[in-house]
Amino acid sequence: MIENLSGESSAADEARSASWVPQHENGWTVFTPGGDWHLSTSSQGLDALSPDGSSDASLASWPSTTPWTYDSLAAQILSAVSNIQVICQSPNETSSSGETQATEITGVYQGVNIHAIIVLSLLAQTTPGFFDGQTRSIYTPVSQWSTGNETTLWLIVKRAILNPSAP
Repeated sequence: MIENLSGESSAADEARSASWVPQHENGWTVFTPGGDWHLSTSSQGLDALSPDGSSDASLASWPSTTPWTYDSLAAQILSAVSNIQVICQSPNETSSSGETQATEITGVYQGVNIHAIIVLSLLAQTTPGFFDGQTRSIYTPVSQWSTGNETTLWLIVKRAILNPSAP
């Protein structure tokens, strides 16, 4: 499923989410299945929380003056998750823009057993002394994990747009 949903948004993604509602928050436009999703933004990125508060789709950028590793980047988004068990991990993908790896996990977050996928990208250095790591992640309670729910959460992450010129 990770491989099917990876990459940039395509016409197929747009068709699957054609009836979705665009929501706006601090310069972000996020397409969600309904206008009742809760958006939260920070200098790192965006979180889209489902109406019932149990599922989340997130993306973030983490600037640093030292190089990132997958472990150090994962620590940024998994610090509140305990009992982490790896289900599977993709091969490391390398390109001119950097390296990316996806990991599917289970764990406990805020007392709830969750199922999650995290995608970590160690971006190639373009400015001396500046390193950027990017994270994309989804999670939901284990009891709500399904292919349909997973697809919905990934589409939210993939179709999110940052408009830096927005007020």
